[in-house]
Amino acid sequence: MVDIEAHLTELKDRLKQTTPNKHTMRAICQLKAQIAKLEHERMDRIFAGIGKSSGASGFDIKKTGDSSVALVGFPSCGKSMSMNQLTNANSKVAAYAFTTLDAIPGLMEYKDARIMVIDLPGIIKDASQGKGFGKRVLSVAKTSNLILILLDIWSLPHLQYRTILEELYNTGVRLDRYPPLISLTLLKSGGIALNSTITLTHLDAVMARDIAHEFKVGNAQIIAHQDITVEDLIDFLSGKCVYTPSLVVCNKMDISTPEQEKFLKEVESEGREVLRISAKTGLNIELLREAIFRKLDLIRIYLKPKGSKADLVEPLVVPRDSTIREVASKIHRDFIDHFRYAFVQHSTKKEEDKLPVVIRRKWKVGLEYVLQDFDVLQINI
Repeated sequence: MVDIEAHLTELKDRLKQTTPNKHTMRAICQLKAQIAKLEHERMDRIFAGIGKSSGASGFDIKKTGDSSVALVGFPSCGKSMSMNQLTNANSKVAAYAFTTLDAIPGLMEYKDARIMVIDLPGIIKDASQGKGFGKRVLSVAKTSNLILILLDIWSLPHLQYRTILEELYNTGVRLDRYPPLISLTLLKSGGIALNSTITLTHLDAVMARDIAHEFKVGNAQIIAHQDITVEDLIDFLSGKCVYTPSLVVCNKMDISTPEQEKFLKEVESEGREVLRISAKTGLNIELLREAIFRKLDLIRIYLKPKGSKADLVEPLVVPRDSTIREVASKIHRDFIDHFRYAFVQHSTKKEEDKLPVVIRRKWKVGLEYVLQDFDVLQINI
């Protein structure tokens, strides 16, 4: 680990000292690829130590519910109190740092969805290098469906925000981004060929070849379906990045100053969604619940057994754009093997409606049909 740290420091110093221009871009690409490869190797070593032998049993969270949310923030920023407001949990609250020493799950029930909210211990700078509870906290956050970045608006929120973003990025978490549209076909010979469906402005064939060689890819066809960057190709070839939505939640906002509001406006200008809450008074907690549900992008599917009425009370909650194949496999694995066809009926449901209003017309569809919110599904096997 010491050798990796020393090598990383050396490479980062060389990258800082290299002035970007058309003559140095190839060297910069090679340096970035080498740094990314070493950082992923370091993270693999760090996370390989997570387990019972490392005393991390309090972080072995079995996922329950329809989706999961991780609360990430500095010590004493109000994570435990926020989770207690959101869920049925009773996470310990106190006026000193590192009150929470384990990952504590709670269940938030909202709009028929059961969402697991995980209160994590506070992280500190260099958490991605294993300091404090960093490696355990980040390993849980990396597997969640949504990350809530919780800031204490009265305790250097600029520093908290930038540090959390940096630690998550170093762990391979790409917030509020989609995976780059890249396809890779390995070949037996011919070297590296870079093709694209649009004009590339950040990457050329020589740079792509040098990056691919750093990841031991010698012969392949790379096709970019968007204007990818060097970092996009590095992330794609490493195969260790996750793309997770996030919300920035500022606590203790029952009283705020113009300077604090200016900071929050700057965060919003970066494309982040910011919510202003007070975990102590309950300010905007209901708005936070709605934002969590919206960011998770879940839909509700009502199941109708053959020859019976549809269950319009308890829907099955799945991610948006789920297909009948994915829903059927979630119900029972035999449904895929014995599937014949399915009937789908659309329905609508307003906030004041207790039950959805089902449209009579049925559509006969197959396994690849993409379901919509409030659809009624009958699977025939």
